[in-house]
Amino acid sequence: MSQVVLDSGIFIASVYPETLTFEAKGLLHQLQEAQITLHAPTLLRYELIAVSRKAVYQKRITADEGQIARDQLMSYPVTLHFDDALLKRAYKLAEED
Repeated sequence: MSQVVLDSGIFIASVYPETLTFEAKGLLHQLQEAQITLHAPTLLRYELIAVSRKAVYQKRITADEGQIARDQLMSYPVTLHFDDALLKRAYKLAEED
């Protein structure tokens, strides 16, 4: 069984209308059909919630639409990982900027 890590933007584009929404939905459908396991850092869920709340705050969507989007985003079957090495590497990369 294959495993894939996706950027949060793919999930977000699959729920909120964006330039690549059609492609994001297609990619997620292909991965599901191929029974590919999705993985992400634990931070993914927080990113998805922050985007939903921001859309409501900016009045791009209603509170009810935000809750529906939140539930859609949270329903994706993603195995979440807390990774100390990843966090340390991210910190190191940020130092280099």
